Amino acid sequence: MLLIRELLFGTKRFDEFQAQTGMSSHLLSTRLTRLEEEGVVKRTPYQDRPVRYDYRLTEKGKDLFPVILSLGGWGNEWCGLKTSQKPAVRMVHTGCGGEVGADPTCTTCGERLTPKNVSSSFSKLFARERTHRSTSFGLEKRVRNNSN
Repeated sequence: MLLIRELLFGTKRFDEFQAQTGMSSHLLSTRLTRLEEEGVVKRTPYQDRPVRYDYRLTEKGKDLFPVILSLGGWGNEWCGLKTSQKPAVRMVHTGCGGEVGADPTCTTCGERLTPKNVSSSFSKLFARERTHRSTSFGLEKRVRNNSN
């Protein structure tokens, strides 16, 4: 589900997944391959030498969107989010501007929510954490490659 969440956030490349999830390259490769075999993601080459791929959700993968909404709603309810705090990810229905919760239907206008009609924005803290993970991953990778 973490990879599905990342795909919904716009993560597309292997190193971006690695930076945001902290997975080893072997584990990440195994999981992406499995998602591809199951028809949840599709990979397309974006570079020839060496071959590198972008990963995108298929229609089957996009149908997991309500599951991600439910997990996010559950997390906001049960994992220590105080009423004075803003959630790490704020989702808005682009059709009417209504706030998105755990329900896959907009509570404001009743429209079915999909990845195409929902926009996400990160809290300042979560955006900083994601930037830090990307930056740290890049530095860690360069240090590891230079020591070989």
